[in-house]
Amino acid sequence: MTHDRVMRFVPVFASREQAARFATSQALTWIGQRAPAQAPSTFTLE
Repeated sequence: MTHDRVMRFVPVFASREQAARFATSQALTWIGQRAPAQAPSTFTLE
C-alpha cells in the first residue's frame, strides 16, 4: 500500500527567494525542526 503527499503553496510569491524560504520553513516544520529566522543568501569563507 502506498500514498502520495500533496502540498499546495499559497500565496504566489514575488520572488524565487521568498518561495524557497517558505518551502524550507514548511519542510522543517513538517519534520519537526524549528525554522531559522532568516537564512543567509550567500556563503563566504574567511
